[in-house]
Amino acid sequence: MRDIMLDDPFEIDLNELTDKEVESLIQVVEKNGLWQKRSHFTVDEKIQFIKTRCKRHLSQFIIQLVKSDDLGNRYNEIVTAIKHRSDYYQALLYLLIGAVLDFRLRLVDIVDDLGLDYNRHFENSTLK
Repeated sequence: MRDIMLDDPFEIDLNELTDKEVESLIQVVEKNGLWQKRSHFTVDEKIQFIKTRCKRHLSQFIIQLVKSDDLGNRYNEIVTAIKHRSDYYQALLYLLIGAVLDFRLRLVDIVDDLGLDYNRHFENSTLK
């Protein structure tokens, strides 16, 4: 174990999965029923999928999950609901632009800038 207070700075790639992390990831995805079309894979096939197709990268694995039909359909439902509410859509654009530019935007500032009534639009977190 390294003493981070005494050693020179070093990088840790959180995206690169170790064998143990691959096994843990498989368990988490299995527990939450997210394998979708790969649910019939054996544990060894799932390990190989993560190691070869996803190159042991957590980001690549997440992309593969999002590309699945079920998660894609869930995503499309959310996006469609947001598109039909211009106030939510505008607020989302603010948040996305803020994320890209690394701004820390507060929801209350976005609502104020868009001229929206916070209580009417955002007090209840579900889409109406």
